[in-house]
Amino acid sequence: MRDLRFAQLWRAGGFGLLTIMVIALLSPGGGQVLPPGNFDKAAHTIGFFGATMWFAGVYRRSRWPQVAVGMMAFGGITELAQGLLTRARSADPIDFVADAGGVLLALAVARGGLEHWARWFERLVLRS
Repeated sequence: MRDLRFAQLWRAGGFGLLTIMVIALLSPGGGQVLPPGNFDKAAHTIGFFGATMWFAGVYRRSRWPQVAVGMMAFGGITELAQGLLTRARSADPIDFVADAGGVLLALAVARGGLEHWARWFERLVLRS
């Protein structure tokens, strides 16, 4: 983990985000919330971008390969769960591609300079 003052809290927040994502991805009404069209794919990309950015800010760059693999596995497992555990949702390989795109985009943005967002937030809020 990074040299964050509240590293455990940041990590818990990330797993909280994943819990919210599971609920959203497996809830039967998820498809009815979004307007018609490919907004579902955009929602997958944005969700996985946000969660990956969260973890990129909490973990050191040397751990990013594990973050990427973990997020990709999370995407694959949730897609399988949509197909196997729900009647209102279905597994869609293109959703997995959108998930992976969000992961890769987040790591690129983090590498471009936003990887320290959690540290910046702590300094801003705590003035330390």
